[in-house]
Amino acid sequence: MRITVHVPEKIGKEVQRLAENEKKSVSSVVAQSIEFFINEKKRRHLGEQVLKLAGKTKIADDIIDELHRERVDHDRS
Repeated sequence: MRITVHVPEKIGKEVQRLAENEKKSVSSVVAQSIEFFINEKKRRHLGEQVLKLAGKTKIADDIIDELHRERVDHDRS
């Protein structure tokens, strides 16, 4: 899909420099940046939803330990 945007000169030059340093096209760098931005927005929104739910729910005292064990188990698999 083609999307046209105008960016400040400073940002444009930084994108060009980054693309050159990473041996990628400017289009690729911009697409990755937009994708990162969208994913970050989604992650933050989900985090806010979790915090809202957490305020309505009793959380077990040992939840941090349980989460850590689950992460360790997941990393091993």
